[in-house]
Formats: sequence, structure tokens, C-alpha cells
Amino acid sequence: MSIKTVLSFKAPREWLEFRCPADDRSEGGIARVAEMDRRTSAYLVGQKPPLQKGRSVWPERIRELFGERLRIEFWNDDRNRLLASHIQEVLSRKSTPYDLAEQLIRSFK
Repeated sequence: MSIKTVLSFKAPREWLEFRCPADDRSEGGIARVAEMDRRTSAYLVGQKPPLQKGRSVWPERIRELFGERLRIEFWNDDRNRLLASHIQEVLSRKSTPYDLAEQLIRSFK
């Protein structure tokens, strides 16, 4: 398919404009992005049947979001210090990476 053909496609009327402001300091920038997110969510929820691409893409995207949130919430100053203080034991083979990981996970609970 040529680029000329692709560019001639017309989007359905109900599609939303997916451009968002890059500068959140502009007047109402954050509010505009939040409103676009709300409208996009409503549009995607209203699709019947669900978009096929979403069935394959969204589970992976949700895993990425979960991993990112876990990384942000898990790696606080205390756990970073615990990792730094015990990494030498792993390097000198007095402990294993699995033991250290288990210790870090226990500190998360």
C-alpha cells in the first residue's frame, strides 16, 4: 500500500484528536490532557466489539505500567541502601542474588 493511499484515508467521525500539549505550563495544559484522557477512555470503552489490537497490546501495556509503578514505589531510599549494603556479599559469593532479592521483597511487605 502506498503512502499516498494511506494519507487519503479518512478517520471515522467519532475518532478523537490524539494530539496533546507538550507544555503543561500552558494555560490549562494539565486539565486539557486529563480531559483528553477521559474522552479517549470513554471512546475505547464504548467500542463494540473491543478493538482487536487492544486484545493483544493492552495486556502488555498494563504489565509495563504495573512494572513502572512497582519500580517507583518499590525502590525507595531504604531499599536502595539495603541493596548497596548487601551487594558486596553477593559479589564475594557469601550470598546469592536470589537471597538478596528475597530480603528486598520481604522488606516491601
